[in-house]
Amino acid sequence: MNRHLADVVAAVAPGHQSVVILDGAGWHRSKAIEIPASLTPVRLPAYSPELDAMEQVFQFLKVGLLASRVFPTVEDVCANPAGPWNRFASQPDRVAPPTGLTARAWARVTAPDRAAHAIAPGAP
Repeated sequence: MNRHLADVVAAVAPGHQSVVILDGAGWHRSKAIEIPASLTPVRLPAYSPELDAMEQVFQFLKVGLLASRVFPTVEDVCANPAGPWNRFASQPDRVAPPTGLTARAWARVTAPDRAAHAIAPGAP
């Protein structure tokens, strides 16, 4: 988790603050987490998947791309585990606001200079 937080901070322009949403996963609650000064953690209340955009993504993957599939062999199941994720990731309009799965009418972030908030190409 510490490596992930360091990668998030590294991808944000110097002098800017970053925000990371944390759900109730055990590694999000670990005492070993080191929160960088330029990162603000926002902890979600317990049992609130409707507030967690990634839960919406997982639900879409389960219902839309993984459910009701039959594979002839175990080898077929293991042949392309990234297939559903890659199909999902190739549809950015399905994810991105204003209409995607992660859109929240009550959570809008606006910035006068969007370029200053962009993640640099090749950033982790």
